[in-house]
Amino acid sequence: MLIFPKHNTAPFKTYKSKDVSGATTDNVEIFPIVPGFSYIISVKELTVNGALSNPTFINYTHPHTKPSAAPSNIHASTKRITSLTISWDALNVFTKNGDVKGYKVYYRGPGLKGTKSATVLGEANHEFTVTGLRPNSTYQFILQVVNDVGPGPYSGFIPISTLPSATTSTPLPTTTPTAIPKTTTTSTTTKTATKPTKTTTTTTIPKSTSSTTSESTTQRTTRFERQKNPSSQIIITTTLPRLTHTPITTLTFCGSDPSGIKVTTKSAKSIHVAWDTTNINCGYTITGYKVYFNSLSPIKTFKNKDVSGAATDNVEIFPIVPAFFYHIFVMALTANGRSPNPTSINYTHPHTKPTAPPSNIHASKKGFTSLTISWDALNVFTKNGDVKGYKIYYRGPGLAGTKSANVIGEANCQYTIAGLRPNSTYQFILQAINDVGPGKYSGFIPISTLPLR
Repeated sequence: MLIFPKHNTAPFKTYKSKDVSGATTDNVEIFPIVPGFSYIISVKELTVNGALSNPTFINYTHPHTKPSAAPSNIHASTKRITSLTISWDALNVFTKNGDVKGYKVYYRGPGLKGTKSATVLGEANHEFTVTGLRPNSTYQFILQVVNDVGPGPYSGFIPISTLPSATTSTPLPTTTPTAIPKTTTTSTTTKTATKPTKTTTTTTIPKSTSSTTSESTTQRTTRFERQKNPSSQIIITTTLPRLTHTPITTLTFCGSDPSGIKVTTKSAKSIHVAWDTTNINCGYTITGYKVYFNSLSPIKTFKNKDVSGAATDNVEIFPIVPAFFYHIFVMALTANGRSPNPTSINYTHPHTKPTAPPSNIHASKKGFTSLTISWDALNVFTKNGDVKGYKIYYRGPGLAGTKSANVIGEANCQYTIAGLRPNSTYQFILQAINDVGPGKYSGFIPISTLPLR
């Protein structure tokens, strides 16, 4: 029997193994392998006395392929009357399959000739602003990721609408012109038609109420010519008010971007971000803020949260992953777009105990009086710190109570127990231990030794 541990070193660590039966077997297929991952692969020979130590190994990087997924959470982070800022989430390490070079944005809608496209360079750039759009109109967006091999699959169509215009004209009343019948006078000797008459109808639309000064009016005249008698006319005169718009009340500040960023730990998975709003954007009207919290290690993720209101100076961010290193900054949103050159802060979320136990607990080798137990390590989202090792608890026939053993090192995912009884079932429980303390217990895993032949 041969065992194949696969130790992945980049972009983050996983620990897997595969059992192979037969002393003469000299190959095996390993599945699944992730494109773009770098692996350390070793082979251990198994004997009745256990696995041989000090195996040889080889480093292997699986070839890059095109991304296997499209950007997710595509939405409008900022909406204007004639522009839209589109945001999205990046691909995770299991789907980007290589080095992401950027994104391709396709869009179409009213006022555009065909489908337009734009290229956004850089994996960390998750926004694109489209201008020159029509108010109160819906546009369709499709995105795809491009890595060092090529473009990935398209996302579905995402409909996003611009804001309606601030002023909306009152429609004219619908009036249908009617012909004016001729009036004739008849005598015994002659028949004379009177001159065509002219009728004027005036319709006045009430003035719209406004918090500003009284309205001045404009006049609109529409003429309808009679086909049979051009000299007969109907003149409809409509008096329209000049509509005014009361601006939305917001605050205006002078200076630079939000400063004085402070981060406070709220819980194991949330933080509180605050900033100073006293000196921001001279001459621009603040409509809100966008808070970016990009994790830089152990893996890269790019997230942001919109905050409404010019006077708002704090927000709670959730979820935050323990032991992740974040780059946090705040940008003011104005009627003219986002403010440039934000200040930023680096933040590492405190370590906590592991939130999950080891998984895939099984016997990688069974003997008459021994068992080799293997398991999968915790992933980066559950280990919550630096894993120091594992604790194994086991009990069963011939043992006085529950026994335990410590396995040192995150990469050591095997442990052999000897002195057991043949054809007997033993119960195993495991937990991971990091620099804060022990995590959750696994469930009981029953594993049996081999029967005597």
